Amino acid sequence: LTFSAPGYGDQTLAQPLGPGQDLANLAVAMAGGAGTVSGTVTDATAAHAPLGNVTVTVDGGTAPVTTQSLTAAASPNFTLSGLPPGSYTLTFSLAGYQSQTIAVQLTGTGAVSGLSVALAPATGAIAGTVSGSPPSATVTGCDPNGKGAAVPLGGVAVTATNGTTTVSTTTTTSPAGQYAIGGLTVGSWTVTYAAPGCSQSTALVQVAAGSTSTSDVSLRPPGAS
Repeated sequence: LTFSAPGYGDQTLAQPLGPGQDLANLAVAMAGGAGTVSGTVTDATAAHAPLGNVTVTVDGGTAPVTTQSLTAAASPNFTLSGLPPGSYTLTFSLAGYQSQTIAVQLTGTGAVSGLSVALAPATGAIAGTVSGSPPSATVTGCDPNGKGAAVPLGGVAVTATNGTTTVSTTTTTSPAGQYAIGGLTVGSWTVTYAAPGCSQSTALVQVAAGSTSTSDVSLRPPGAS
């Protein structure tokens, strides 16, 4: 939704609507002035995809002014107008990403355009491959004799916890043995791997923002050396 009025800067607001939902009591603050600031917010990962619904807050005027980046891949995907001359700080925030603040100077009725802001993810991921010696090609688990050749195992239960949050998944069957858990907060995670006929295996994995930590394990039957 974009609101315009003579003598005021445009104000853009992204508002989700569900089926049959009515939007009421929406409050919109319009700022008076002639200066504008525009640019594009992207993902700081290799994809560099434009990010929508980023909250852009401008401080430095009589009252903070906010807008949101467009959900479409527009360029620019955010515009703030109606700003008097002065020094401003722009803060960009979106759930799952690290906030970023930049400084902008507006003089007279000028405009600052072409700003490029890249937000880095605030979370990380763990991925890897689980292997073992299954008793047959159709049975998930470990060979109780422990003599079979190790191959990637599908259907292995993988559980990651940091003491407050627990996330679970299973390894895939095609491609076999692979797993990935995303959206993990930065820090230490304990990852547990379990499959029928196998001794449970546990690994301590460090998760960093914006990256994927690799944890590969090989499961063995109980008592196997």
